[in-house]
Amino acid sequence: MAVANSPSLSPPFAKLEPLKIIELNPEAGGRPRVDYDTTNKIISSRQVRDMDTLVVSIGGVARSGKSFLMNLFVSYLSYLEQVRH
Repeated sequence: MAVANSPSLSPPFAKLEPLKIIELNPEAGGRPRVDYDTTNKIISSRQVRDMDTLVVSIGGVARSGKSFLMNLFVSYLSYLEQVRH
């Protein structure tokens, strides 16, 4: 995963942010649909193509902590990158 404000990374990975690669398809009764364009940009980038990849899916009813959990992941990964340098 790209890390926030890392000088070694160039766009689109210079800033850590979630990317939607799976969305619900209302035309198919709400079934998941993969955004292959975004997925291919991620896995073909020279900065991340040799890295392990993890997809995190967070779902739930409104006001149940989804944003909190994602922000916690981002903060933790940013912290790990800072202590590595």
